[in-house]
Amino acid sequence: MDEIKLKLFGKLLLTILCVGSSFFVFAQEKTSVTQDSKIQAKTPVNETKKNENVSDLSSNPYSTSDINLHSVGLAIGQTFLHGDFSDNGENQVTFDGYYDYTASHSFDFVANAHFSKHKFHNLYTQINGLAFSIKGKIFQFDSFAPFIMGGLGFYMPKQKRIIDGQNRESESKITLGTNLGVGTELELNRHFKLWLVIHHHNPFDIKQEVGTEIEGRYTKLLMAGFYTF
Repeated sequence: MDEIKLKLFGKLLLTILCVGSSFFVFAQEKTSVTQDSKIQAKTPVNETKKNENVSDLSSNPYSTSDINLHSVGLAIGQTFLHGDFSDNGENQVTFDGYYDYTASHSFDFVANAHFSKHKFHNLYTQINGLAFSIKGKIFQFDSFAPFIMGGLGFYMPKQKRIIDGQNRESESKITLGTNLGVGTELELNRHFKLWLVIHHHNPFDIKQEVGTEIEGRYTKLLMAGFYTF
């Protein structure tokens, strides 16, 4: 009889422990859910959105709004003539036009157009160029980014020079050439940026029916302002 009572008491005690542990686990889960709901209710909507934005930025630190942008710029600086160009013209201050397309976070497409006439006594060297380049950022620190660029272009230099004791103008012919540049870019805001650039142009030689071929190159030291849209 005592054994039967002991077994019943053991079963009853086991049942009470199981029910109690289940109730305790349920109460803990309910308390956790209630606390999470209170925290969410106290969190402002703006802060929630801010946290979401931070999460998005951490997964993608680059913004797509910084690419596929167009910029037009006007540059002013000194043009230095080399080779035969310097024999018939003097260095002087000139203007250049630039177009810049931001293709990615590291690379841009750049187009440059320039025209200038450099006189020396009764002689002159006239340079006309339309150059295309790929610009690559070396690194970026805040709004400052040094860069290099290079590519090909179309040039039509013309000279008035002394041939057989007479002043003669050369023939106007279009030729291909190379261009290289190095500079720095400073982004002032969303719509304006500045360049300080050294841009070197080397048109290929042009043969002439009278006199020697036209051979020369030139380097530009420029400061440019751009408007981005």
